[in-house]
Amino acid sequence: MKEIVKKLAEKEEEERKKRERIRLGLQKKTALHIACDLEKVEKVQSLLAAAQEGGGGVVINVDEQDEDGWTPLHIACMRGNLKIVELLTNANVEVQDNKFGFTPLHDACANGHNDIIRFLVVERKANINALDNGGGTTRHSVTYHRVGFGHHRFYYI
Repeated sequence: MKEIVKKLAEKEEEERKKRERIRLGLQKKTALHIACDLEKVEKVQSLLAAAQEGGGGVVINVDEQDEDGWTPLHIACMRGNLKIVELLTNANVEVQDNKFGFTPLHDACANGHNDIIRFLVVERKANINALDNGGGTTRHSVTYHRVGFGHHRFYYI
């Protein structure tokens, strides 16, 4: 019985990895997008170092957008990894809107990452009045952030 359960678990893990590869492939993400998504700080550091050194013959665009306009900075802000956000902003990435008009600050606000919100606003002077395509500001993103069992938490910046 244990062997059957083990085989089923291995099969499920294989399927999960396959779905993840398909998801990443369909989104046209770069290595930097994926490193930010998986919160691999050391990999982000090495990719940024390669970009500064000319990429060793490989072009590394730190501002590359996937098919929905998400940049590595958007992803780092969604994931809530302040170290990666700091690395990217220190590399002088261009702050861009995605196809929905979201800025990285919208993403941090929508996901309740107070440390990143504070860093972007205080240290990087992010525009808290930037509008998304629906006319929402970062303050709207903060207001709509849901935490746990349907409870709302309001953040003040």
